[in-house]
This record gives sequence, C-alpha cells and structure tokens, in this order.
Amino acid sequence: MARFLSFLLGASLVIPTLGEKFLRRECKYVSNDLYQFSATLLNSSKKVDFSDYKGKVVLVYNVATF
Repeated sequence: MARFLSFLLGASLVIPTLGEKFLRRECKYVSNDLYQFSATLLNSSKKVDFSDYKGKVVLVYNVATF
C-alpha cells in the first residue's frame, strides 16, 4: 500500500509537468499591440477603441469558452 501511495504521489508531481510541455503554445509572430484593436460593448452597438486608453492602466478580463 505504501509503495502504491508513493507511486501516486510521484505521478501527481510528474504528469502536470509533462502536460504543460506538450500543451504550451507560444505566439512567435505577434506584431500587434492592444491599442490597434477595438471591441463592441455588450449593452449597445458602440465600438470602443483601445487607443483611447493609451498611457492609462487597463485591466483586460477575458472570459472565453469554446
């Protein structure tokens, strides 16, 4: 039983590390920044240009599903 528990402990430490290696994606060719984009407000059809916020602190809270 102790041998099985030590195997489980070791696997729980190793498997997440291996998964991160294979699931990681790096964006190598990103030439845009936030200020070149715009977004539509949820409660109207008004567009917001992110360039209006240049030089200010902006918190982007992205909630996405697929």
